[in-house]
Amino acid sequence: LTLDKAPGAFGLVEAAAQYDVSNEQECGRIQPETGTAGRITSQETVALKKISETEYRGTLYLDLMQDEDYYGRGVCHWEFSGASVLLKATGAEEETRFLSFIEAKTVTAQQALTKYYWKDGYPRTESKSFPDTGELSPETFKPEIRDNLFTITLAAKEVAS
Repeated sequence: LTLDKAPGAFGLVEAAAQYDVSNEQECGRIQPETGTAGRITSQETVALKKISETEYRGTLYLDLMQDEDYYGRGVCHWEFSGASVLLKATGAEEETRFLSFIEAKTVTAQQALTKYYWKDGYPRTESKSFPDTGELSPETFKPEIRDNLFTITLAAKEVAS
């Protein structure tokens, strides 16, 4: 995770890897109300180490979740879906939640994802705990505020085991 032109420090920086079962209809628990299997997903914390004021690193595993027969209906097959980050100025409830998500295909291709955020949302907006998911291009913003943006870049590279 790399920050560029951030409006201030982030006291809360968290990451999670998301895994989804690809065959929940064949292996999942049947919901008595509908007779269908519900979605099976898991968000696993990714520990981040602060490298500098602008860089954090963490390790995630594409194969962390192991296939298993949870409900006696067959083996559930897990797939890594992507990784998310949450940043807040201090971590206080009312602060803006700066959010980003990098999809599995971008991670496995070892490509980066950069999102743009309006600096005036830091540390908070009028809306309590506002979720700012950023934009993929600065051109999405009004021209007069494009010089008042910061970025969060998520990138992954394979590490030999």
